[in-house]
Amino acid sequence: MGNIVKKCPKDGVEHDVGFTGNCESCFGPLQFYCKVHKQWLTEEVCPKCAKPISRTPSRAPAAGGDKSDLAIIFGVLVLLVAVIIGIYGGVVHGRRRPKPQSAPPAAQATAQVSQPAPQPVAPPVSPPVSKEPQPATPSFPTYPPIELAIADILVDPDKYLNKLVRTSGQIQLKEPDKESFDLRQGDHSIQVIYRYVGRSMKSQVAGDTANRTVTVTGLLQLDQNYNSYYIVAQELRLP
Repeated sequence: MGNIVKKCPKDGVEHDVGFTGNCESCFGPLQFYCKVHKQWLTEEVCPKCAKPISRTPSRAPAAGGDKSDLAIIFGVLVLLVAVIIGIYGGVVHGRRRPKPQSAPPAAQATAQVSQPAPQPVAPPVSPPVSKEPQPATPSFPTYPPIELAIADILVDPDKYLNKLVRTSGQIQLKEPDKESFDLRQGDHSIQVIYRYVGRSMKSQVAGDTANRTVTVTGLLQLDQNYNSYYIVAQELRLP
């Protein structure tokens, strides 16, 4: 099977994407499912696996460039005319403008004292970085768990919803960043979230768990967005 399969939302049985018909287990309708992103799809293509590259359109040259060039040329010509008139007026009158008299040192000192001292500029204060709230640890019940096969859980999952169950299988499709994996037992599988188990058990899950049976004890939950069931693990046991 590839990344895209046909999966039964009720019991989690996966079929090849070219399979036609209903689920072979419960005879219910099948739906496209991306195994890489754990996402239900409406068609055979996953938008996250094949995301088109957006291209920024080239900016058109700013209008009015010719007008701005003409304005610059006109300004230069006006400046040249003013300089020529000034030189001509100085030659005709044969005199120079008197130089401005500099203020006495006492007046300069008074002017310097009267000027206010520059105030220090405070550095900009960056806004505090908001931290994403961490999910609260679920309240696991203290009664003994209900021991079931994965197939028995998926046949009537509403019967065991929010209850403590115990089942076993092999670990597949581990996602360490999400702290989850798929627990498979024969033709049936269910997702397991293990973020609330101890560090030593997380290290064991991250290691080589191929062909090893793991026993999961936890709460059966429902994902309302994808209408799929999963187990929030309270305890994991490896042989």
